[in-house]
Amino acid sequence: MIAHGTRARRIAAPAIAITLMSAALMAQGAQKIALVTVVSDNGSRLGDLAAKDVVVHEDKTERKVISVEPATEPLVIALLLDTAAASAGRQYPVQDLRKAVSNFVKTVTAAQPDAQIGIMTVAAAAVNALDFTTKADEIDKVVQRLYPDQQGAAVMLEALSATSGKFGEQQTPRRVIVTVDFNSPEGGSSSSMKKVAEDVRKSGATVWSASVRGTGASAASREDLLNAVSQASGGMRLSAVEPSGLDAMLAKIANSITAQYSVTFARPDASPAKAVRMDTTRGAKILLTPWMR
Repeated sequence: MIAHGTRARRIAAPAIAITLMSAALMAQGAQKIALVTVVSDNGSRLGDLAAKDVVVHEDKTERKVISVEPATEPLVIALLLDTAAASAGRQYPVQDLRKAVSNFVKTVTAAQPDAQIGIMTVAAAAVNALDFTTKADEIDKVVQRLYPDQQGAAVMLEALSATSGKFGEQQTPRRVIVTVDFNSPEGGSSSSMKKVAEDVRKSGATVWSASVRGTGASAASREDLLNAVSQASGGMRLSAVEPSGLDAMLAKIANSITAQYSVTFARPDASPAKAVRMDTTRGAKILLTPWMR
C-alpha cells in the first residue's frame, strides 16, 4: 500500500504542475509576435531598440510590450532595376546606379553578412541577372556590368509579379523587394495591376521603392501600384528629382531593412489581432511587415 501511495504522489505531482502552468498562462493571456521595420528620421540604422522604446496599440487599446529583439532570420532581398534607355535629351545614369546599388549591398552585408541578394534588370523584359546569393563578389560583378537597354520602356509591373513568385522557395519571413526606376514609360499593362498586387501580397514581401522622377510625367499605372503595394506591405516609397539622389534613398532603405525586430506583445485572448499600430519613444517610425503570429 505504501509503494502504491508513493507512486500515486509521483504521478500526481507533474499533473498538478501542468495544471498550475496552464492556469498561469490563461491568466497571462495570449501573445503576438510581429516582425517590424524601424525607420529613423535621419535615415541611419537604429540597431539598439528595446522594449521600453516601443508602444503598441490594438485599435484604441494599448498593449503591454513583453520583448523587443533584433530579427535573426535570414534576410532575402530582390533588387528590381530599371535599365530602360533614357528619354531623348537625357543620359541614362549608369554610374549613379552602379554606385548607389554597390553602396546598398555593402551596407546590407555589413549589418547582415548572411543576407541573400538577387538582381533583376527591367526594360522591354524582366531579366533575371542574378539568383539569390550571399556571395558579395558575384553581386558586385553584376552591379558593375549594369548598363542601359536599347528599349525605352520598362515592364516593372511584370517584374514585380515574377519576383513575388520566387519568394515561395525562401524559408524566412524577412522578404524584401526593392524597386529602382528612372521614370521610364511602363511597358506592362495597367489591366494587370490587380493581379500584380495580389502576387505581391501572397509573397509576404515588403516593397521599397526608389524613384528618380526628373521633371516629366510619370506612368500612372506604375505610380499607383508602387504607392499601393509599398504602403500595404510595410515598405516605403521614396523619390528624388535627380539621379544623384538615388544613393541617399538606397542608403535609407538599406539601413531600414537591416533594422528589423521581433516585437512580442500581450493580448487578452488568442483571437486575430485587429488594427495594430506601433510607435517608438525615440522619434523613429515602425512599419509592420506582413508577418505576425
